[in-house]
Amino acid sequence: MATIVLAGGFDAPKIYRVDEGATDDGQAVVARLQSTPLAPAGAGGEAVFTAVYLVATLEGQGTIWLTPIVDGTEYTEQAISFDFPTRQEAATYEIGLSRPLVSGGAERARFALRGTWFALKVKAQLVSTSGTIILEGVEVEHAVVQETRTPVP
Repeated sequence: MATIVLAGGFDAPKIYRVDEGATDDGQAVVARLQSTPLAPAGAGGEAVFTAVYLVATLEGQGTIWLTPIVDGTEYTEQAISFDFPTRQEAATYEIGLSRPLVSGGAERARFALRGTWFALKVKAQLVSTSGTIILEGVEVEHAVVQETRTPVP
């Protein structure tokens, strides 16, 4: 069975075939995707981003890395490793979004990411010679802190 890496479209019912095969001349194929930035509070507002939920159907063995981007700043990459050698497994994966407060070289607390624009960078790689990675959807958990201010004429 050949390996197929697919990504679905958010704006329309589309599926994109990223590549075929787990290797290209012996080198592992890595799919890299980045979402369009969104501003849930409006272009002049502010939101707190607390979690990302990734819905994916996985078969084989591999890793998916997620990197949140808030207002153009990339935060710590987090990985989802999977090993489903015999069947496709559809699941929702929750990834908490936070940044550390470091004092005296030690982490003292963690805070949710806060800003206007949110985007997500996704990197996926199969380790097994056959398998499937289907990214079916992404949901961002957020709370609006301040909405866009509309100027009064």
